[in-house]
Amino acid sequence: RMASAPQNDMFKQNHQSCFSLLDVWDSNQQTKTGMSASVTAIPQLSSAVHHGHHKRQQNHERNEMKETEEFLAAELNKLSFQERSKALEDVHCVADDDQETPEMIQQSLAEFDHFVQTSANRMYDIAVNQNRSYVEDVEFRLKFLRAHMFDARQSVHQMMNFLQQKAEYFGEAKVAHDITASDLNGEE
Repeated sequence: RMASAPQNDMFKQNHQSCFSLLDVWDSNQQTKTGMSASVTAIPQLSSAVHHGHHKRQQNHERNEMKETEEFLAAELNKLSFQERSKALEDVHCVADDDQETPEMIQQSLAEFDHFVQTSANRMYDIAVNQNRSYVEDVEFRLKFLRAHMFDARQSVHQMMNFLQQKAEYFGEAKVAHDITASDLNGEE
């Protein structure tokens, strides 16, 4: 089936670089295979051209990444050791800015208790009735406070969600107890 003239022109424009490369390849091989042999090589050559473009794009991205890393390294080197350590701790979320003090813990626990009283829900009430010492345990509450950097409101909200999730997945009878392997069924 013959292609129309506009389609032929479009084909030639789209593969102009392929034809140019084929001519160079043909001359390097010192063969004049003609158009029919070159046309059969177009898919392989087109793939090679695409691969070359992809390779150049990867190299460009690597160069940009390298430039960015060099810039960051230069900027970090301008900082003092303490500033650099602080920046790296911040990036890796291991900063120790808020040293726990007994006073801070007591104040946070008092705030926590206040927010529990104002936002207690049905599941919390069930947990208190089952095992008050479980939900009022200092270590239990500190887990939530530490997770939220001693923000009592967020900590209480998370604890209430935790109790709700335990009831949903393990039943209300397990809300005020630690979940153990025996609480899981064969599928879990």
